[in-house]
Amino acid sequence: MSLRRTVVIALLLSVLLPVPVLAQDDGTASLASITSAYALTASSTSYAIVIDENTEQTMFLTRGEDELTFTSELDVSHEAQVNAGALRGQLEYEVSQSQTVGAGEPSEAAVELKFATIVDDQGVVFLNLDATAEALRPGIPSTWQPIGETATLPADTELPIEQLITFINQARLDNNVSTWLTEASVIEIEELGEDDIDDVPVVGYRVTLDLREALAAQGIDLATLLGNDVFAESGINALLGGADYSLEVWISTEDGRVREHTITLELSGALGEGDLTGELSDAMLNYDYAFEQNIELAGFDVPYVIGAYPWIGSSTTPQETAAHEWTLMCVLTSPSQAEGQGLRYR
Repeated sequence: MSLRRTVVIALLLSVLLPVPVLAQDDGTASLASITSAYALTASSTSYAIVIDENTEQTMFLTRGEDELTFTSELDVSHEAQVNAGALRGQLEYEVSQSQTVGAGEPSEAAVELKFATIVDDQGVVFLNLDATAEALRPGIPSTWQPIGETATLPADTELPIEQLITFINQARLDNNVSTWLTEASVIEIEELGEDDIDDVPVVGYRVTLDLREALAAQGIDLATLLGNDVFAESGINALLGGADYSLEVWISTEDGRVREHTITLELSGALGEGDLTGELSDAMLNYDYAFEQNIELAGFDVPYVIGAYPWIGSSTTPQETAAHEWTLMCVLTSPSQAEGQGLRYR
């Protein structure tokens, strides 16, 4: 399993589990009312958002007398402010992995990247890696660069640009959750009662989801998600059978908008002969996967200054500016307006 495969699996799963919500159980909570809360949240003109994701996977592969143990962990955090669809923020990406063949010594690798992020009002994504250690970015320009076919990222990570863009755009709440939030994808719901987040009264729900139905509603199958050159259909079914997929969501009782959610996915399975494909068809695999995403939303309707640079929203290439300093770049028109909003300013 390559580092690229690890990153692709983790980021693809994060795409599937961005800003979801659900609920339905004997009429105590309405699926329609909760999806409406997400629609209302996504329609907000401005807000601050923090997305934290953690992905861990362990594979123990045996084939005859050969044994391979592979572990990986990916942490991604994006802290941003959004105004009228434009975004500015900072993103941290840290991945580590270990591979052991037989009784040998483990081979380990790790990388940590720090990005300054901007999405202009035309949806063009810009990155600046100046805060990343110089040893990890040889040849990468010390400036802003638009993300596209010519974008330069650290080669050792093999980080898929398209998945990075998708993750960044999660902060713009541009994923239509209602497409897969159906009665078929909801198994059960538990009311968590009332609480408060940063002095905002909220009501919470915990929802158990059917992973197969949620994927089907999006036109995605788990084989594609995990790499259909590795898992046979029987292996996919075994993993789906052991899936634990759930969500906690907290909605403001004052304005009806989502303030926080945590979504978790756990996959576990002991795969036998025929559950893998190709050269691994006669191998045995013990596979464990754990994903957790937490999203916090605050600072609604604060007039954040996102278009502080003249090139935003135009075809002009961004020039190097002091904006690459590793600070939260989004500037409040009035900093006092952030008080009590629970924002994590540095």
